[in-house]
Amino acid sequence: MEYYKDKLGKELMIDGKTCIAIYGLSPQEVVNKILYYSDEKRYSDICKNVYKNYKIKVDFDKEEKVLRKFIDSLR
Repeated sequence: MEYYKDKLGKELMIDGKTCIAIYGLSPQEVVNKILYYSDEKRYSDICKNVYKNYKIKVDFDKEEKVLRKFIDSLR
């Protein structure tokens, strides 16, 4: 999570919702967290949340329009 702190990806990385953050945890805490999210229901929920959050946050068509407008203004 720390790696994404100042990057665009931080919006996609939400501990316990769309990812399992282990930065700064002890080895035993990492094991416990992985085991917790290994539960079929929890794992399925995280997978669904990743997809939903991605669809909300990422819109390549919208970005293309903005970039096209910028590129056209350079001509």
